Amino acid sequence: MSSVGTKLSDDTERRIRAQTHMSSMFPRHPDQHSGVISNIAAYMSLPSFAPEIAQLGEVRGSEFLPFALYDLAGIPSKDIESLVARLDGNDIIGTEPNEIHLVSLAPESVQQQNTLHDALVAHIQYCTAHMNKLDYFPFGFLAAHNRDWDRKGVFLVYIDFEESFEVTGFRVSIDNVSTAANILRDDDNGAKEVRDIYDMGNQT
Repeated sequence: MSSVGTKLSDDTERRIRAQTHMSSMFPRHPDQHSGVISNIAAYMSLPSFAPEIAQLGEVRGSEFLPFALYDLAGIPSKDIESLVARLDGNDIIGTEPNEIHLVSLAPESVQQQNTLHDALVAHIQYCTAHMNKLDYFPFGFLAAHNRDWDRKGVFLVYIDFEESFEVTGFRVSIDNVSTAANILRDDDNGAKEVRDIYDMGNQT
C-alpha cells in the first residue's frame, strides 16, 4: 500500500490513466488507485463544486427521496443491507405504498465504488440519467468506507444547489446520520453548519 507522497508504480499510473471515461468530469486524488486507499484523506478527495447536477434542480419532490448508500469497502450484501435497515429503520414516514425513507441501498449497477470521488461521479450520472423517474435524493449520498462503521461512521456528501453546487463531504457517526441527513434533505441548515456539528474528523 502506498503512502502519501510515495511515487506510484508504472503499472498503477497506467491503470489510473485508463480510468478516464467515468471520472474525467472531476480531478482525481493522486493517491487513489485500483481501490487501494493510502489514508483517510484519499477518501475525502472531492471536487469543490459539481455543476453537472444543475439540471436536477428542476426535479420536484426530491426532498422526499432517500439518500443512496454506496459501498467503498466491498461489504457483504447481508451486512450492508443490515446497515441500511439500521440507518433507515427509525426514519420511515407514512405507510406503504407512500412511505418516505431516509436511506436506501444504491442501485446494484453502481453500488460498489472505490472512493468518494467515484461515488460522486456515479451518483450524478445515475440521477441525471433517471431524472424523469428519480428514486434517490440527487443532492447527497452516504458511503460506507469501513466495515467497522460503529467506530468509523460513514461518509455523508452533500451538493448545495443554493450555493453554486458546492460539494461538502464529512464523516458522521451512525447515531448522527439520521439528524444530519434529515437537516440537509429538508434544507434546514447549510452543509458547512451541519459538518461543523457532526463531523467525526479525519482521524483514522
